[in-house]
Amino acid sequence: MERGSWRFLKTFLLVVSVLHPYFCHAEKAPNYSFVREATSAPRVSYHRIIVVGGGTTGCPLAATLSFKTSVLVLERGGSPYSKPGKTDKVNFLLQLYDKSSDSYSQQFFSEDGVSCHRARVLGGGSVINAGFYSHADPEFIKEAGLDEDSVRKAYAWVEKKLAFRSPVLQWQSAVKAGLLEAGVSPFNQFTNEHIKGTKIAATIFDENDHRHTAADLLEYAEPKNIKVYLHATVQKIIFTTGTGGSRPRATGVIYEDARGERHEAYLTKDSKSEVIVSAGAIGSPQLLMLSGIGPARQLQAMGIKVVKDQPMVGQNLADNAMNGIMVPSPLPVEVSLLSTVGITQSGNYIEAWSGLNLPSTPGQMRTPVSPVINKMYNEAKKKFGSSLSTRLPGGVIIQKAGRPLSTGHMELRSTNPNETPKVWFNYFQKPEDVKMCVRGMETIIRVVNSRSFSRFRYPSISTRDLLNLTAALPSNLRPRHPNTATSLEQFCRDTEMTFWHYHGSCQVGKVVDSDYRVLGIDGLRVIDASTFHVTPGTNPQATVMMLGRMSPRALLVAVFALAPYFCHAEKAPHYRFVQEATSAPPLSDHSYIVVGGGTAGCPLAATLSEKHNVLVLERGGSPYTKPGKTDKINFLLGLHDTSSDSYAQQFHSEDGVFSHRARVLGGGSAINAGFYSRADPKFIEETRLDQALVKDSYQWVEKKVTFEAPVLQWQSAVRDGLLEAGVSPYNNFTYEHVKGTKIAATIFDKNDHRHSAADLLEYAEPKNIKVYLHATVHQIIFTTTTDGSRPRATGVIYKDASGVKHEAHLTKDSKSEIIVSSGAIGSPQLLMLSGIGPARQLEAMGIKVVMDQPMVGRNMADKALNSIVVPSPLPVEASLLSIVGITQYDNYIEAWSGLNLLSVPRQMRTPLHPIVNQAYKESRIKVGKSHDTRLQGGYIFQKSGRPLSTGHIELRSTDPNETPKVWFNYFKEAKDVEMCVTGMQTIISVVNSKAFKRFRFPSISTRELLNLTAALPSNLRPRHPNTTTSMEQYCRDTPTTFWHYHGSCQVGKVVDNDYRVLGVDSLRVIDASTFHVTPGTSPQATVMMLGRYRDGIRLPLIRSRKCNVLADGLAKDAASDQVGLFDRSKCRFFGNDPQYSFVQEATSAPPVSYHSYIVVGGGAAGCPLAATLSEKANVLVLERGGSPYLVPGKTDKANFLLGLYDTSNESYAQHFYSEDGIFSHRARVLGGGTVINAGYYSHADPKFLEETRLDQALVKDSYQWVEKKLAFQTPILQWQSAVRDALLEAGVQPFNNFTYEHIVGTKIAASIFDENGHRHSAADLLEYANPENIKVYLHATVHQIIFTTETNGSRPRATGVIYVDALGVKHTASLTKDSTSEIIVSSGAIGSPQLLMLSGVGPASQLQAMGIPVVVDQPMVGQNMADNFLNGIIVPSPLPVEISLLPSVGITQFQNYIEAWSGLNMPPFTGPIRKPLPPLLNQIYTEARKKVEPYPNTIRLQGGIIVQKAGRPLSTGYVELKSTDPNETPKVFFNYFNKSEDVDMCVRGMETVIKVVNSKSFSKFRFTSVSTQDLMNLTATITSNVRPKHFNTAMSLPQYCKDSVSTFWHYHGSCQVGKVVDNDYRVLGVDNLRVIDASTFHATPGTNPQATVMMLGR
Repeated sequence: MERGSWRFLKTFLLVVSVLHPYFCHAEKAPNYSFVREATSAPRVSYHRIIVVGGGTTGCPLAATLSFKTSVLVLERGGSPYSKPGKTDKVNFLLQLYDKSSDSYSQQFFSEDGVSCHRARVLGGGSVINAGFYSHADPEFIKEAGLDEDSVRKAYAWVEKKLAFRSPVLQWQSAVKAGLLEAGVSPFNQFTNEHIKGTKIAATIFDENDHRHTAADLLEYAEPKNIKVYLHATVQKIIFTTGTGGSRPRATGVIYEDARGERHEAYLTKDSKSEVIVSAGAIGSPQLLMLSGIGPARQLQAMGIKVVKDQPMVGQNLADNAMNGIMVPSPLPVEVSLLSTVGITQSGNYIEAWSGLNLPSTPGQMRTPVSPVINKMYNEAKKKFGSSLSTRLPGGVIIQKAGRPLSTGHMELRSTNPNETPKVWFNYFQKPEDVKMCVRGMETIIRVVNSRSFSRFRYPSISTRDLLNLTAALPSNLRPRHPNTATSLEQFCRDTEMTFWHYHGSCQVGKVVDSDYRVLGIDGLRVIDASTFHVTPGTNPQATVMMLGRMSPRALLVAVFALAPYFCHAEKAPHYRFVQEATSAPPLSDHSYIVVGGGTAGCPLAATLSEKHNVLVLERGGSPYTKPGKTDKINFLLGLHDTSSDSYAQQFHSEDGVFSHRARVLGGGSAINAGFYSRADPKFIEETRLDQALVKDSYQWVEKKVTFEAPVLQWQSAVRDGLLEAGVSPYNNFTYEHVKGTKIAATIFDKNDHRHSAADLLEYAEPKNIKVYLHATVHQIIFTTTTDGSRPRATGVIYKDASGVKHEAHLTKDSKSEIIVSSGAIGSPQLLMLSGIGPARQLEAMGIKVVMDQPMVGRNMADKALNSIVVPSPLPVEASLLSIVGITQYDNYIEAWSGLNLLSVPRQMRTPLHPIVNQAYKESRIKVGKSHDTRLQGGYIFQKSGRPLSTGHIELRSTDPNETPKVWFNYFKEAKDVEMCVTGMQTIISVVNSKAFKRFRFPSISTRELLNLTAALPSNLRPRHPNTTTSMEQYCRDTPTTFWHYHGSCQVGKVVDNDYRVLGVDSLRVIDASTFHVTPGTSPQATVMMLGRYRDGIRLPLIRSRKCNVLADGLAKDAASDQVGLFDRSKCRFFGNDPQYSFVQEATSAPPVSYHSYIVVGGGAAGCPLAATLSEKANVLVLERGGSPYLVPGKTDKANFLLGLYDTSNESYAQHFYSEDGIFSHRARVLGGGTVINAGYYSHADPKFLEETRLDQALVKDSYQWVEKKLAFQTPILQWQSAVRDALLEAGVQPFNNFTYEHIVGTKIAASIFDENGHRHSAADLLEYANPENIKVYLHATVHQIIFTTETNGSRPRATGVIYVDALGVKHTASLTKDSTSEIIVSSGAIGSPQLLMLSGVGPASQLQAMGIPVVVDQPMVGQNMADNFLNGIIVPSPLPVEISLLPSVGITQFQNYIEAWSGLNMPPFTGPIRKPLPPLLNQIYTEARKKVEPYPNTIRLQGGIIVQKAGRPLSTGYVELKSTDPNETPKVFFNYFNKSEDVDMCVRGMETVIKVVNSKSFSKFRFTSVSTQDLMNLTATITSNVRPKHFNTAMSLPQYCKDSVSTFWHYHGSCQVGKVVDNDYRVLGVDNLRVIDASTFHATPGTNPQATVMMLGR
């Protein structure tokens, strides 16, 4: 081809690159101080994270990571901001075609002969692409297992910087209308979402056509934590490899700058430091191979040292092929790029561009074109001559297929990282891709030929001519064929171009794991589109940037939330902790070993993993590997699959019944009929399970795996037939086991995809769990001693799929256990194989007897199923057990229809009536090429609730893969036969019912249906002459299994009530083998519930029941409502009294201890902080107070003020007067201020969050974490309703209903008091803690933080604390020798600065005066102390009022907060009234004092108080030490109303309070004869402070504010961020010390700080 043709080819492809997602330019170029040329880089540097590639993923990834850690970004290209306008829309093709040395685009040809490009610029592909921006296909998000809310927030984060609405002018409007006319509907307007139909898309070009790119996202970065080097070409990754065969670890990279000088960047010595490769689908595998990770043969041929032989690196490389039609236009067209997109039902994406410059045209077209086109072509040449480009008036309409199946690979061309490797995409290798292309091209042709598009068509040019024109252009190097334009299939193959959507070359599951860690390597990840299995919709760039935002959050906590991208059923989690057992180490140690990842094992392991290290050994594979295999329609096919990797292992019981055992993760729930129903209440009662815990456990399961079963024609007829047969009442849809007919739940979703117990592993804590598949346990290991002590289980021996033996041992911990959850067959089998069972049987097998246990394997039972097959004259749906009838006799009647059946013999076992035979033949439907048969009809069957017949199990061999001999002894007991007959009679009534008749052949009798059913080979049992004439014989002859095996390791016979194997330590069995009976219609719900309920650690005898403490030493159980004697050992106080094993008195503490974190103060911040830290580290909490759970009811709502004014030694509140004369309190109790406050709960003012620059997604998650435990909607009764209505009447609008949010207007607030008025506090958040990692000491008063200081002038380092217990004994707690260990002070706005000063960090002059050695002179410690002043009006009421605390709140436009409480005991007022009151008020006052005479420190008024506080007071004070005793409250100056603006704010608030009091809505709670001034006089009389009153106190609102002020206990500001601590709460000038509580706030975060303080702790 001549040179001009090459130029034209390249440029033309660039034109069409319009569709690719890569380019960048900002309207205003950021001036990043941290972006420099690599020539300025040091020769050696150290970083926590090294990101290779500053592209579409690398930029958002680095920006996000930089908030928490130090990041180096190495970008091989330059800056996109260096040449203004170069990346603008108008220059799209010019810059793509730019061949200069500093071009942003590196051109290459794939080995398929297609011209391609790679970005080499900061911002990556987003700098060179066509700018199209759209979210991922929802199916992609679902398949990837991504959290939709997190995805949405990450997209929004990106879009805030660089997404704009695309303009739609003439050409694009015509394309839009043409798409709709072509049937690509509906029209979805402008949207970022991926929706089928036609839409207007977003773009990264702004309204001025300037490009914005991923490089713009670096504006989010924390400059001090990030360094970006340009023209930094990474040559290779550096690895260290151990001598003992340990895994290689990435430790750094070698890169060259623009001058060719070499630099080395190393990771810091931190186990979490990592190299992250984000170099794109070509660059990432290239760098891995250059570094020694890839196919060994290829690397060796290149002379590259092999670090890891990884043959999948560079494989599965794919691209979305692009094909289109060029359309010359008779009219001028705008310059446009991909504004409109059509997403067809078949998954083709149709887009268009127009008016762009094309490359120079060749001297001659590759193929002849029509005379009209040739003339146009020559005129264009004359017009533009030999200029760089030719512009044709018109454009291109193109298509791509969403998910191409063809894949290729790449190979290194050389060891030069600047040289593009050899790349094969293998476009259209799969015929399905050709078919997809043809469908897309057909849609394009319909658009081109549409009426809407006609004005942009030359009427004389046919579609064939347009195809010829397009084929004539040198769009690639592939040959043309005679039929290129006559065969769309050939046209697709001949004219393909790239869409630059390269992906798949480092796929999840093949090169990286689901956390993007490179398999077999430590410290190395790949995060970019190379990991994708498919592209995420119309264009990947939005999702690649979103991925860069989402990944770091998880990366920082070493747990990635993003699953890999795979095609699977509707919900297919890809657990990174699930691996083949072939990858398991020979030896491992675990706290818990769960044998069997089945219906019980999965929820059990997920639950245990919340706090412990768990190993699960599953003998089968994953249920997610074969999409659709477990769908509803394939239920029976899956059961009878006899392949080696079948999920069901078939066997015949010794009774001659076909049976199955699951061998798959998820167990029986992955192969059963999906029916889900809770247990018969009688079962729960008999097993003595705690009903409240049972309910919680069921709901935990149901949240993941249950759905309402659909009820269509067949099932509706069954339902109505049951009711007609007397199985009533009709109970609609319910989970409960209720007699009558109901709609059941199912584990099949609306799309008939199965969800199983394996899905419950989504609850697991990934860092604490490992699941090995195809791990067959051969034996449990025991230790036995000669002294006759009990055997103890210590481990297991298992084999992987390759037959290699492994051992897993329990850790040396008294609580470690092996839990067998292998089902009613597998569990007794394993016990016997391990030496626990009938001694004679074991000895006969040569098995060493560990424990002679004759009951193992006995009492084996199953529910027999008997049925009637009903061929139907009508088509029926595929259905499984949607309806169930539970009869008075405890028969369960169910049905299924339209399923694939097993192959049937050519001749029936017994002759059939000719009509039945004909109906049977006609209703058999061949299913594909299989031998399966589908009956047009269904089965109606029955089973008995509690069969009495039982059997046993015997080992067949010592091979655990071989099913033992199993006897169920169906119908051995006559009572079971009677029950079956009763059930069959009910079925016959249903079949003969009027409701069911349309699904019956009228000429076929019931007897003939029984004959048909008996003729089927449902079992191996013999038939008898009277099989269908005697219902008793029919039951005996036709039983099949319902797979409800149970009883072989029964409680009381093999295991105790806690499921411990009798006579053996550290071994339990938890599954249906322990049941005496099945728990209702189906056991699976209860088996999964049991896995959650029996968590192996805290069983019901240890768990505290929820109960409400009553008077006279009685308590009511919350679950049963039974009242009995109060017993602290069995009751949780006031509905929530966790019995924390890790909370102890400090008197029990050792003299010296070591911890990773020491939290001083177990308060509103300290408790959630410690709970969170304990998830991953060892934490000590030192709380100076006691437990909030000791005195029942003490903290209840009614006793709020009594608790505040309790002066006993055990009081939770320490009283003090501020130096302003205000009566105040400090908490001294676990839970801090949340135990003594008014319970009000509200999120922060958005302004506060904005100012503090907190990540809103994390803030939301943290609030929700808190609210799950302790936030409730507050009840609104009389008084509060009147306050609410009065606020609205006073203009505090609008009404915002119940909300957590801080919104101007009136709202109903949340509370930490539950519906019974019981308080929940921050101490409850310790329920989240990992008990193994946390210790909380009560009455532990910290006296001093210990520092080490060096003589060389280095910063002091906190190393420990000295604390004193309740007996005055001194203890020392020190930090471990770990650079991340820290002391965190969370002692509140008074306690935190006090402790800093007592420890030598504070104003030097003050410390020296106290004789305290100065560690750091920090004059701002204790300064800026502030409080939100409270002022209000007491309103006595003529009517009784409820006890209420702050449910209604008004937030005014001026940020006054108006709240109220009522019916509470109040603080005392002085004997002589300070100001005369009206007679009525005087009488009320006197009577109130008499009513609460037993409480000398309180009075109670029948009424309440309406109060106001200002949102952001300006007046501030300070804290000074009073002594060196940490128990003595310092001097505190709040300086209320020091600023006149605060007085003005108070006056505005009081004016609103007065409007409320005087409103019509509130009038019924006012004495009409008492004026507002009288009420203010009354309020001023109360001794809420010791400030003097004035003659005009009640007449002047400014004076009233100053005289009647009291505290709202919202102390803050004494250790402010920026003055005492930095933005990460580290104390300035000191290492290893932080302060995290409200003392760091510049302002309170809204109406109330407690929600935000707890959120901050999280």
